[in-house]
Amino acid sequence: VLGGGACVAVVRSPQGGGRPPRRRRRRWVAIASSSACGVTLFGCQPPMDGWADCLFWAHMVQHQLLLMVSASLLVISAPWIRLWSGFPLGFRRVVARSVVQGDWARPLRATAHSIGSPVAAWIGFNAVIIGWHVPTLYDAAVTNQLVHDVEHTTFLVCGILFWAQLIDSSHFPPRLAYTRRSFS
Repeated sequence: VLGGGACVAVVRSPQGGGRPPRRRRRRWVAIASSSACGVTLFGCQPPMDGWADCLFWAHMVQHQLLLMVSASLLVISAPWIRLWSGFPLGFRRVVARSVVQGDWARPLRATAHSIGSPVAAWIGFNAVIIGWHVPTLYDAAVTNQLVHDVEHTTFLVCGILFWAQLIDSSHFPPRLAYTRRSFS
């Protein structure tokens, strides 16, 4: 623990360097994936969801679970690769080629590139926290279930974009330099 409440995690790699053995990595990815689902369900289902409707502390715990815990576990587990792999190879090739090379997808690629930048991820992460606690939006989320679901979705998505800048994820390395990812 460093001054100011910042915390640093140190992970030692096995056998003095390199990546962990494939089997061990798969096990940790499965644990992270299952934990992400469990934490998300715990945060968004009874009893926590009922408590969050009437207790401010439970409401804040719910938000932190989505922003900090579920999002970081999802980045570690990288389920998007396994989901994408579930589609037939021919379909994946056609879609990927269309998105990567198609003129129609140019705005989509530009948007993905810009929101995936470290600065945009940091701004989005902080903007959703501040924005959803503006009294008008906060009241709307408390009184309307659809708005509340949108709030939770934006917390999770912006949390994933934020943590993707700090945690090495399968097939999507962070765009933030390793030396800039330290919390000191």
